[in-house]
Amino acid sequence: MSSTNVSRKLTKSLSPSPSCSSVCNLLSVKNHDLNWRNVDCVCLDVDSTTIREEAIDELAKYCGVERLVKRITNKAMGGKVDFRQALAARLNIIRPSHKIVEDFIASKSMDTLLTPGVKQLVSTLHRSNVDVYLISGGFAEIIEPIATRLNIPHENIYANRLLHNAVTGEYEGFDTEAYTSSQGGKGRVIDLLR
Repeated sequence: MSSTNVSRKLTKSLSPSPSCSSVCNLLSVKNHDLNWRNVDCVCLDVDSTTIREEAIDELAKYCGVERLVKRITNKAMGGKVDFRQALAARLNIIRPSHKIVEDFIASKSMDTLLTPGVKQLVSTLHRSNVDVYLISGGFAEIIEPIATRLNIPHENIYANRLLHNAVTGEYEGFDTEAYTSSQGGKGRVIDLLR
């Protein structure tokens, strides 16, 4: 890739922060602060950005173990527990079988799940030939229907993958080789895409 192409490439990671607390904030600046014609790709966080909720907490709630999982989530968000350790601990409490994950996804309405404005943003980016990636510490199995709804190819999802027993469908763990299963994994994915 030439240096001109490298300098034109802009990867904008959207995640909750004081400067970008939601997709709506980006929508309000899209015609002012960013020149979308010079953007090659946009990376969107999923939980509490592309969608309105934290999927792992909602899955825990669906399974009746919300309080236990929320406690670990809060420690992880506060930097008191390593991300991968917190993910493993939460999943060991939830024990999400393949059937539970399928039923959980079926219980969700995409229209109310998506953050207001995100569908419009992604459509605008697609019309401008900008690739959109979903990067998450959540689970590809839960993110795939969201990507489908937003017309984002599944190969543009960088997320963790649950492991299930091939015969029983019971939870067996998660793919610890995924970039997003570790602290700083989202940043490594963005570096990979640059």
